[in-house]
Amino acid sequence: MYIPANDNELLYLIRDGNGVAYRILFNKYEYLIAKLYKENNKIKHFVYLDYKQECLMCLENAIQSFQENHNSTFYSYFLLLVRRRTSNLLRTTHLQFKEHELAYNESYEQSRRYTPYLISTILKQLNLVEEYEYDLFYECLLNQKTIMYVAQKHHMDYQHIYIKYKKMKERVQKLLTNASV
Repeated sequence: MYIPANDNELLYLIRDGNGVAYRILFNKYEYLIAKLYKENNKIKHFVYLDYKQECLMCLENAIQSFQENHNSTFYSYFLLLVRRRTSNLLRTTHLQFKEHELAYNESYEQSRRYTPYLISTILKQLNLVEEYEYDLFYECLLNQKTIMYVAQKHHMDYQHIYIKYKKMKERVQKLLTNASV
């Protein structure tokens, strides 16, 4: 339930220890938080409840730190805190994603350099020469990426890559089942 009330009056009451005014202010700004979440497309990957919790913590911080003598309204001060907090969250989330992606790429490159015995034996039997052949083996056979991915990566014709992939797959199956190559 929304109760129209002046923010400054509610802040005075809250500083005097009035719990009802505290609850009224929180209810009043819950609508604003929902509106901000719906309007901002960059924060859509956040779960609404997480975003709401962060905004409510900003509201608590704004209640404690707002000063009337700075010629600003409580509303604009709260919006400033929310925008700073969400931009910091987006930035740290993006940096964490980049760190995970970098760690994955490094581990992938290490796995290509330090292949297990079975994979190194298969590679010796296949006699791969071209880089796209190695990518076919690692990306398509081991990591289940599409053939189109390798074709686009090396700017080659899909049919040529597909034929090479089928031949490689048959040879690997024969090697694994101990059939003659």
